[in-house]
Amino acid sequence: MREGLVFIGRRAELALLGKRLERVAATGAGTAVALRGRRQVGKSRLVQEFCDRAGVPYLFSAATKGASPVEAVASFTRDLRESALPSEPDLIPQLDGGNWPDAFRVLAASLPDTPSIVVLDELPWLAEQDPVFDGALQTAWDRLRRPSPSCFCCWAATCT
Repeated sequence: MREGLVFIGRRAELALLGKRLERVAATGAGTAVALRGRRQVGKSRLVQEFCDRAGVPYLFSAATKGASPVEAVASFTRDLRESALPSEPDLIPQLDGGNWPDAFRVLAASLPDTPSIVVLDELPWLAEQDPVFDGALQTAWDRLRRPSPSCFCCWAATCT
């Protein structure tokens, strides 16, 4: 837990996320979860708390509204490099071209063989910034996760 912050409530939601991660660990099959809700109800905080408590390596990458695809990919790869996922963070390239297919290939190559968590916070912003994003994410999920299937992915989105 981050120092100075106390997390209260949301036991049921944390337990549900925990059960999903346990299933990933037991089966070796990756899973994706989408959290949707109104703004400012605590979706991002809930997912961050889950990651902090999970005891597995994770990546938490939050999109910035209005960022260009180049900025978004650079931020994502920086978040990946600074996360606990890659065994050799210095080998994570800084992708300066705004290319999501390449970013997801780098992510797939960085996933450990043990259960891990990938969080893409504010997913709709990434999709609205770059028309390639949705297809790249689908391709990454369908094809690139196969070498390391024990990934628990969480997409956090705001409903308007």
